[in-house]
Amino acid sequence: MTPLKGKPKPLIFGRNFRVASDGGLSFRMPDGESSHLRDLGTWFLRILDEEEDPRTRILFPTTYEEPDLEAAYVSGNRERLISGKRQNAAALIDAISEATRRKGLTVGSLDDKSAVAWLKSFNDMRLIVGSDIGIQGGEKPEFRSHDDPENAGWNNYALLTWCQDFLLHALEESRARTKHIESRDG
Repeated sequence: MTPLKGKPKPLIFGRNFRVASDGGLSFRMPDGESSHLRDLGTWFLRILDEEEDPRTRILFPTTYEEPDLEAAYVSGNRERLISGKRQNAAALIDAISEATRRKGLTVGSLDDKSAVAWLKSFNDMRLIVGSDIGIQGGEKPEFRSHDDPENAGWNNYALLTWCQDFLLHALEESRARTKHIESRDG
C-alpha cells in the first residue's frame, strides 16, 4: 500500500520549520506527521527505482524537440538526475529517522544543504502526487476530509505544498540572518 491509497492518517499541521539560535534550521512536528513524510519519501524512492514508471516523466521534461537529441540527452543524464533525486529523498528519510522523539514530537535540525535537499524532494513528490490526482494549474492545496480515502492524494499534496512553503520561508530567513551576522561581524 502506498501513502496515496487507503484512509489517510489525520495530521496536525503547523509551522514546523524554524530558524535555530545558531542560524541553522530546526524542525518540530508531530510524530504522525514526520512518519507520514518519511513514508512519502520511501514511496518516492520506490517510484524512482521502478524502471520506466510513467509517473517519473513529469520529473524529466523534454529538453530537445528533436528525438535523436532528446534520446542522447536522456541516456547521458537520466541516471545522474535520478541519483540526485534519490539522495534528496534519502536526506529527508534519514533526518526524520535520526531525529529525537519526545512527547509525541519529532525534533531535529537541518543544515543549509539538507534543507535544500528536502525542498527538492518535496517538489518532486508534489509533482508526482499532483499528476496522480489530476491537479490543474491554479488549484489551491487544501486538506480534505480524512473520512474519505479518495482524499488521501489531495491531503498528501497539501502537506507537501505547505511543508515546502514553510521550509522555504525558514531557509530564506536563516540565510538572511546568517548574512546579517556575517556583515555585522565582518
